[in-house]
Amino acid sequence: MVGGGTLSHLPEFKDEDISSGKALAELGKLALEGAEKLYNAKCNKTNVKVRKERTLTKPQRREYIAAIQCLLSKPSTLPPGLVPAAQNHFDDFVYIHLNQTNMVHGTGNFLPWHRFFIKTYETRLAACGYTGALPFLGMGPRR
Repeated sequence: MVGGGTLSHLPEFKDEDISSGKALAELGKLALEGAEKLYNAKCNKTNVKVRKERTLTKPQRREYIAAIQCLLSKPSTLPPGLVPAAQNHFDDFVYIHLNQTNMVHGTGNFLPWHRFFIKTYETRLAACGYTGALPFLGMGPRR
């Protein structure tokens, strides 16, 4: 049971659809449609944030960097003494991600946990003036 419905309406995918990404695109479309219904169209194609790979304009990059600097200027919100190395609010996110890596990565909890983590981080960036989605910087070579 997901969002009041069942998973019985999910399509069967062929191996080539999975390999090509067609299956993932279809699942994304179904997820968006489900979210629109579940959240009374508050989450829709016009207000969803899309992470883009290395495509920020110069003003967007400046805004993003300023928001990071803002997080660096805020004190840590972790309990005093828990993480002595956490000097600021940016460090809080680094610690939480590192601390949870072994418990979350490679498990069925990874996607919901990571989406919550990213959403929380984006919310804190927004409080510092950043209006975009967290950019996807990737690990591969620049294109």
